[in-house]
Amino acid sequence: MVAVYVESLHTIFAVVYRPPDSPDSDFGGCVDGLREVMDDRSKDDRHSDVCVVGDFNVLVFNWEESAVSTNPPNGAYQRLMTFLEVNFLTQVVKEPTRGPNILDLILTSKSQRES
Repeated sequence: MVAVYVESLHTIFAVVYRPPDSPDSDFGGCVDGLREVMDDRSKDDRHSDVCVVGDFNVLVFNWEESAVSTNPPNGAYQRLMTFLEVNFLTQVVKEPTRGPNILDLILTSKSQRES
């Protein structure tokens, strides 16, 4: 995961790549890294827009229902869902990106009407 803050745009941009065979614990670390970037920006009491893009290789999400589709929910994936909810991020990719799955994501704090 790589993240930058572009001050002139008041926007955090992050790129994520999760290899398909990586362990869930590595994915949880990536989510924690994104959370730290967001927490650092919020310490400055500034509102920042957010755009996170990448190949998350998350097969256990039902994006239409915004739910983890494992039983019981995997902790790393549940942290991603919590991260999205706490930061008011929306996943905007609606069509499958590989086979029947949406693996490549665009997460944004801006609504589609604003973009």
